[in-house]
Amino acid sequence: MNSAANGGNAAGVDGGAIQSATSTSSSTNGAVSTTGLATSTAQGAGGNGSGSSTGGSTGSTTGAAGSDGTGDDAGPTYVYVGSGSFTGEPGMITVYSLNRATKTLTLVGDHPAGGLAAFLAIDAERGRLFSADSINGGVQSFSIDRETGMLTSLGATANDNSPVFLSLTGDGQYLLAASLTEGAIDVYPIDESGKAAGSLGATAMGTEIRSVVIDDQNRVFAAAADLGQIAPYDFSSGTLTPGASSTEFDSPGQLFLASEKLYAVSQEADKLASFYVLDDALVLDWELPRLGSSTGDGADIQVTPSGKYLYATNLDPENSIVAYDISGSEPVYLGHQSTRGGSPLDLAIDPEEELVIVGNITSPTTLEIFSIQADGTLQHESTEATTFTPFSVGMVQF
Repeated sequence: MNSAANGGNAAGVDGGAIQSATSTSSSTNGAVSTTGLATSTAQGAGGNGSGSSTGGSTGSTTGAAGSDGTGDDAGPTYVYVGSGSFTGEPGMITVYSLNRATKTLTLVGDHPAGGLAAFLAIDAERGRLFSADSINGGVQSFSIDRETGMLTSLGATANDNSPVFLSLTGDGQYLLAASLTEGAIDVYPIDESGKAAGSLGATAMGTEIRSVVIDDQNRVFAAAADLGQIAPYDFSSGTLTPGASSTEFDSPGQLFLASEKLYAVSQEADKLASFYVLDDALVLDWELPRLGSSTGDGADIQVTPSGKYLYATNLDPENSIVAYDISGSEPVYLGHQSTRGGSPLDLAIDPEEELVIVGNITSPTTLEIFSIQADGTLQHESTEATTFTPFSVGMVQF
């Protein structure tokens, strides 16, 4: 997700990669009945059944946990993981507390989240979380307890469109949802309780919209993979208006928008790109390779809060995070870090810029915690094995 305000996911999920990774998970894990699409999903014999009961009992005994272990005045940091599958595993959002001293996670609890919690958007300022339901359609809304990290369901918002990516407006009043198979962007107003109200209508764009992002000037960009385009829109009072000409880019997947720059990862081509945002048009800054010595689709792309480092994930068989220092006049390649598992769809960057967490959705299914070194490279710190399939990861600090 892109930030606490529009994705916490930080966790974002590339819609095309979802289908590919889900197929891989089903075929390689035989009896496994979980193929989640969000921050934390469980996989394995018995699947989400054991994960759910464990999360529930743990939540009741450790729900108050949240200390970050630093001993300073920093507030607790929580990690949210969404899950589910196309083969029967129910949608779930699992909550962990982060211990910064040990760089480990402690399970707090889990919460039902429809058919498949494919993507998470977190509004830290207002204590809200939204999840995309890629099986039943529409979105699920939750409030966040800042003391414990636990969620309270505000209910489901029905829609025939099944989103794979969510972004929140900076004022927290609207939720934008990109639906891959329907090729549409829905706009959901957020009511006073924090629940997403019914969609104001869908804007059609091609047939494969993999992500949609919005900045503080209400400029919107959407990735249409089938068209090979990143399309601009203006947003006002819940209405999307097509902007200037679209920008050509090979099979665009995840987008990340910050500080007058748009970053894009190609799902199929060996490309990462940075664009200057001028009004509602894009001007190419640079293109870089995302792969190492292997092959594989691209999935997530994110930039640290300071804007200094860029990280992107590569799926099977590469299974890596590529890192660049983008703080200077020219990007500097920092290397590839193995994710120690298969098909890392999504990663989350710590708001304090100390850690990166990535979810592996095929064997072994894990959450991997890495520390960001002084030079921007990643160092592996710990592994949180899951009994579910972690597709999208979000982090928030209160």
